[in-house]
Amino acid sequence: FKDECDYLLEAKKLKEYRKMLAGMDSYYVPEVYDKYSTKRVLCMEFIKGSSIDALTLPEVPQETKNHVGTLLLRLCLTEIFLFNFMQTDPNPANFFYDTETKRLILIDLGAGKFFNKDFADNYMEIVYGASEKNTKHIIEYSKKIGLLTGEENKKLIQAHAMTALAIGEGFSIKGLPYYDY
Repeated sequence: FKDECDYLLEAKKLKEYRKMLAGMDSYYVPEVYDKYSTKRVLCMEFIKGSSIDALTLPEVPQETKNHVGTLLLRLCLTEIFLFNFMQTDPNPANFFYDTETKRLILIDLGAGKFFNKDFADNYMEIVYGASEKNTKHIIEYSKKIGLLTGEENKKLIQAHAMTALAIGEGFSIKGLPYYDY
C-alpha cells in the first residue's frame, strides 16, 4: 500500500510502462510531468476518454464492449508473459477508453508489480491446465506460485479450480487465433 502512495515511484513505473507499450497503438500511458510532480503530487498529461465502467451502459454498442474486452485480455497476457510487470489494481477507474482513437488508456500504476520469469512460466502452466480442463494441473501450478498453499479445504480448492477453468475457457476453443507468449 505504501508504494501506491509514493508518486515519484508511480511516475517511474508510468514512464517504464509507457516505454513497454511503445509501438502498441491500441494502448496509451499519459506523459508524466516531472517538473510538477513530487512524492505527494503526480502531474500527468490530460487525456480524453471515459472510465471503462461507463461502457456498461446499455447505449454503448456491443462492438465497443467487445473491443475493449479484447484489449484488456490482450494487455493482461502481454503484461504477464512479455513484460513480467502487471497493473495489479483492477479498479475500472484506472482504465480509460477513448472512443475516437479506440485506445485503452492506463492512468494508475501505483500498484504495478514486477515479477520473475519463473512466476510467468508457472502461471502459463495454469492457463494451459485450464485450456486442457485439467484441474490437477491447475492446482499443482497454483501451489507453485502461491495462489494456493496446500492447506485449503477441498471446497476452496475446488472453487479455485472451477474459477481457473471459467477464466481459461476461451483458451480451450480450438481454431481461435494463437498467441505465442
